Amino acid sequence: VVQGFAASAGTALAPAMLREAGDDSLVVRLTSVVSSMEAVFPALAPVIGAWLVFGFGWESTFWLMAVIALFTMAAFQRFKMSSAPPHDTNRPPAHIRYWHLLVSRRFMGYQVSHAMAFAGLIIYIMASPYLLVTYLGHSMTAFVVMQITLIVFFVAFANFAGVLTDRYGIDYFIVIGAVLQMVSAVAFISVVVVWPEYLGATSFTLTMIPMAIGLGLRGGPGFAKAMAFAGTHTGSAGGLMMFTAMGMSAAGTQIVAPSLSEGPLMVAIAVVICCALSLVMLPMAMKPEPEDPAAED
Repeated sequence: VVQGFAASAGTALAPAMLREAGDDSLVVRLTSVVSSMEAVFPALAPVIGAWLVFGFGWESTFWLMAVIALFTMAAFQRFKMSSAPPHDTNRPPAHIRYWHLLVSRRFMGYQVSHAMAFAGLIIYIMASPYLLVTYLGHSMTAFVVMQITLIVFFVAFANFAGVLTDRYGIDYFIVIGAVLQMVSAVAFISVVVVWPEYLGATSFTLTMIPMAIGLGLRGGPGFAKAMAFAGTHTGSAGGLMMFTAMGMSAAGTQIVAPSLSEGPLMVAIAVVICCALSLVMLPMAMKPEPEDPAAED
């Protein structure tokens, strides 16, 4: 609980800081870089954790986290924090800011679509170690290879997204990413239901590659578009976006967890639902308001 409380500050502040860095093009590029780092370390964490547990016992994972925390604290000693800005007496209270965001059709459309796209991949990644190692009998190496493969595709296309969106437009690649994720979800559930004899590390990896590419392409652009409709409430918008993405991922993971011993069907269904909802939310998000200054974007 304490770790989650402490980590939430940076998680919520980062989107607001990125949004205020410049125009949409720069935000997409910066978000893609940050997303790459945020993808690499959480994806490698289960691999490192499994190695520590098998080699040194479960207690070793907490020692490693303590060492990481100490290095983080030491690194921040080198930063000079700027003084807080003067209090804005005209700034609406928090509940008003959140209400404005919740009733914004375009912000909610983009941010919920972004959250469901994120949740679909996270639900799969959280379930895959059990499914591959315990249910299907693969070694931990198979899970490591799958993770590294998905990370490589995600990072490559996430860092390429900034260049592509400058040329073709942000919404275009949000849609492409959402469609790729839907194709990946359908392929995964097709293997589970129609061709269960092909279930294994290879099919898991191949069916999820479009999912990783799709999230890489749409992750930065989707974030930038959602934040573009947050107005001056960037801090509240960043917190709400992370709350929705993490909350959907956590809820989905808990829903499918009891059925993992019976196979990957519930995971496949959850991934399909997340990707379908992500795609369905986009028309609502992209339909401009008559007075919307970004109507021609």
